[in-house]
Amino acid sequence: MDVVLDSGSEGGINEPKFLRKVVQLQSFLESHDKISSTQSIADYYKDLRRAFFSNDPAQARLPESRQEAAQYLLLYEMDKPDGDINEFKTFDDRSTRINARVDVSTSRAATELVKDTETYLAANMAPPIHGSVTGIGMLYANMEEYIRSSLVRGFTIALLAIFVVFCLQMRSFTVGAIAMIPNLAPIILCLGVMGFWRIRLDSMTAMVASIAIGLAVDDSIHFVSRVQLLLGRGENMVNALRKTTTGIGRALVYTSVTLSAGFATLMTGSFAGTVNFGLLCLLTIVFALIADLLLMPVLLHWYGGHRKSEPVPRPALKPARGD
Repeated sequence: MDVVLDSGSEGGINEPKFLRKVVQLQSFLESHDKISSTQSIADYYKDLRRAFFSNDPAQARLPESRQEAAQYLLLYEMDKPDGDINEFKTFDDRSTRINARVDVSTSRAATELVKDTETYLAANMAPPIHGSVTGIGMLYANMEEYIRSSLVRGFTIALLAIFVVFCLQMRSFTVGAIAMIPNLAPIILCLGVMGFWRIRLDSMTAMVASIAIGLAVDDSIHFVSRVQLLLGRGENMVNALRKTTTGIGRALVYTSVTLSAGFATLMTGSFAGTVNFGLLCLLTIVFALIADLLLMPVLLHWYGGHRKSEPVPRPALKPARGD
């Protein structure tokens, strides 16, 4: 994680007052249990001053004036014009950065670290000095929120669109709502498994829901369409469900087994992200199959029992002859 401090003026990083702020910030960061060490331009100044005093450890302290700091910096740049000290300051000596080595394994821990640092900067850096957090730590801190918000927004739009298509295709708001339940169940169960086994939500596992809804919707359309087709031919609900389950259900099982076997091969890898992705896809496919073969017939049978007085709507898109 990097913290950038702007002194507010050209050459301001050479001011002893500013350098003391840098050292204080380093002390705060190193007191955090998630940070092992820090490095800044103040460390270079301390080493340069010690070198000028025959490597006396007692002289390893900050310059006493802006002129002294500028002289150390000039001599260093003359000896090493491309030295690594340039990685810690801007060309006009206005801003500098403090690099902190962090030990975080989750985006939540990174978020807490960033918030603690920003709170310290707001409380201890007065104008014209301004500080901001950046670097990989900031990326991890925002990653969880980006993934979560994108997942929620994307699937809200997708589910609404799918619901509208179901209602139009089935010519019934109720049947469309019933068909959505088996499509939501695999996603909810998949997220439940992730929470139970403590599998993190990252860029790879977030894609599982996309695969889940695609497979579940496809199976649901086949199942509900065949039930409505048989009902339109005069079959009662029980016979329509039985024929659909033995007919369409067999094809759903074959395709689900094939897809599960394909995703199961990812579990033989050594990369945890790929293994988790394959495992969750396999479980989601199984959940979707169970929902379509067990949950969907129960819901349609319940719907048929409560709507006996009204004709069951026929699908808007008629299957081709021989289907």
